[in-house]
Amino acid sequence: MSRTTDNIIEIEESGESHSHSLIRSRFTFDESEDFPIFNGWYDPNYRYWNGWSNPYFDKPTRDSFLAYQKSFVGEIIDEVDKEFFDYFTNIKPKVIDGKELYYFGSWICWTELKGGKS
Repeated sequence: MSRTTDNIIEIEESGESHSHSLIRSRFTFDESEDFPIFNGWYDPNYRYWNGWSNPYFDKPTRDSFLAYQKSFVGEIIDEVDKEFFDYFTNIKPKVIDGKELYYFGSWICWTELKGGKS
């Protein structure tokens, strides 16, 4: 069972006896650079990896990020660039409260913008 408020999506994992909430926020790679800001959600129970945020994005935000990455990288130069970009394009969505959300955490260095609920 799931319930949504303005900034929180509550999720009850199937087969598990607990629920948790995703909280809406804004994310970027580095607040000191001119990198775009992306709206998304985070799980407060798994908010950080190695000190970096673990965001979930909806499909339009995912697509915006992919378009930005493609323009930022330009032409794929070598196999490392190709693998990096392929990783992003192959992230599968999770359906949460009827929304497809893509998990972009666990090795990408995201910064959450504090005080920035979207």
